[in-house]
Parts: sequence; C-alpha cells; structure tokens
Amino acid sequence: MKKLFTILIGGVISLNAYAQASDTVQVKKELPFFIHPSKRMSDDELIYKKEGYFVTGLPEIENNPINGFGIGGNFYLYNNSTKEDPFFAYTPYRARYTGFFKVFQSGKWQGAINMDFPYIFDSEWRVRIDGVFENDPNFQYFGFGTNTMRPLRFIDKATGVDKEYNRFDPYFNNLAIVRQGNTAIGEAALVTDRHYNELDYTENLYNILGERTFAGGRGRFMFGYELLYIKIRDYFNREAEEALDVNGNEVSGVVNGRTRLTEDYLGVSPGNPWQKYNIAGKGEEKEFLPLLLCTIRETLNPTLLQVFLWNIRMNTPALGFFLNLALIKTLFKVRSFRNYFPVKLNEWY
Repeated sequence: MKKLFTILIGGVISLNAYAQASDTVQVKKELPFFIHPSKRMSDDELIYKKEGYFVTGLPEIENNPINGFGIGGNFYLYNNSTKEDPFFAYTPYRARYTGFFKVFQSGKWQGAINMDFPYIFDSEWRVRIDGVFENDPNFQYFGFGTNTMRPLRFIDKATGVDKEYNRFDPYFNNLAIVRQGNTAIGEAALVTDRHYNELDYTENLYNILGERTFAGGRGRFMFGYELLYIKIRDYFNREAEEALDVNGNEVSGVVNGRTRLTEDYLGVSPGNPWQKYNIAGKGEEKEFLPLLLCTIRETLNPTLLQVFLWNIRMNTPALGFFLNLALIKTLFKVRSFRNYFPVKLNEWY
C-alpha cells in the first residue's frame, strides 16, 4: 500500500515538473480558458509574491505524561512559477508540497505528506493528494462512554484488595507489579498488567481529490477517494518492557496479562456496553464491527460507519484482541461561490 502511494506521488511530481518545464519553453501570455476577474490576486499581493521555488518550515516540541518528550517539524516547498505564467496572478502557487513528522520517547511517531496542484497541466483541474501515518504503541484505552468517567480501580497487588486510585501514577505503578497469571483464561504463570489500559494503534490514511472549476472559477466540482487503514493490537501475552516485584525491583522476561480491551471484547468487564449492544460482533453479527472502530478512535468521522468494509480479520479471543481493517470512502461535492459585497473589503479602509 505504501509502495503504491510512493509510486503515485512520484508520478504526479514528475508530470507536474514536466508541465512546469513546458511553460518555460513556450511562454503563454494568455489564459487558456476564462477565469473571472474576481479570482485575480490584488496588485498589493502580487508585489510580494515570489517567483520560482522556495522552502520554509517550523519545528515542533511537545511533552506530555503519556508519551514523554517529542520533537519534530513541518516543511513547505512551494513552486510559484514565473510572472510570465498566465496563472501567476490567479493562484497563490502552481504546486505545494508539505510534510510533517514527530517522534516521542515512548516510540510513538506521526507523519504526513500533502501535495496540491492548482490548474494542473494548465487545465481547469486541481489535484490534491494526502497521506497521514501514525503509530502509537501506548494508545490509552479505558473503555468508552460513561465508563471512562469512573474512578480508576484495580486490585492492590501488595494487599490483594480492590482499590480505587485518585492519581494515575500510583495506579500505573501498581499495574506494573507482577502477579500470578490465570492459566484458565490463557494467561502465563507469571504476568504483569503494565499495558492493561494500552494498545498498539496504527493508522494510515490516503486520499486523492480532484477539483474542477467552472463559471470562471466561481464554482467547483470535487470528486475523490479516501482509504483508511487501521491496525489495532493489544498486549495480551506479549512481553512487557517493564515489570516490577512488590519491592520495586525489576523483573525481566514477563509477559502482559489480559488487557482491558480484551476484557471488553469478551464482555467480562463490569458495566461493559460492548456486551449490551454486541459491538464486538459475536456470532454472525459482523456488521457491528465498524462500530468498534469508532469505539477505539472516537475522533474519527461518524460517516465512516457508512463506508465499504474492505477487509476485517480477528483472531481467537484466547490469544487477545487483534483488528486489521481498511475502509474506502468516496467523496462527491459541488461548491459555488458568489460575492455579496459590492466592493473589495480592503477598499473600505
């Protein structure tokens, strides 16, 4: 999938470079089609508009209690062409390439690349291509809905008594302590709950959007495709990088016990709405599986529930939770613009 996306990017960049090179050989003094004068940039803006390519960027630094210290940045590469280009006064750039990357101490990383080609090949078409990539090995999961508002509770491994925690650090430290595993549910003889509320989350988003102007640029017709790939794994029976005994000494070679995500999927968590609404899709009711996606990632667009389900694979519950899914969404949109002001706003001053 990433290889195909790379080939697509290279092809568009090469074709766009060829189109720009053709412009330098045969200078076009007239627009190849009509563009309404209202779409022309002001003379004040054109004075400061640069010719050719230029690069700019912005660094980013972040720190949070979950992922630790993070560092990254954004870059922007613009091609404005030359003043002899007939589109120079009608678009802020002929091509724009932007990128973003950030990495954290926890191992989480994020990246993105975006490309925008207005009036590509001197046509009425505009093409946008985007790719967004993320992997978070410590994605936090505490259930969803009102369950997430409940106090943190877990068995105090020093006393064996169920305990409520008011602060996250003591709760997290207690989870890291090793305990005797429950072999009846598939746990090892000695386990830790270091990743009880965490999962390994991977998300790749690809989209391509074509946009055609009409009525001199005052109307736009858009059509595009979006592919969303998501991979979710919990840490059940996977080796934990941190495990402690009750005295705080490090213990090596210990795997993680059953996680909150696996318990919710199996329907054994107290007050678990997965079981009530059959979100896990037990039996033949697999049509509920897309709801799982919005359960894990509530920030996703709800319209994803209506998209075509490309591929779903889930292993046996005894081995933990695993979801590998891809979604395709088709975008169709028409826009029209009209100026309701008699004069330009900057002429009012």
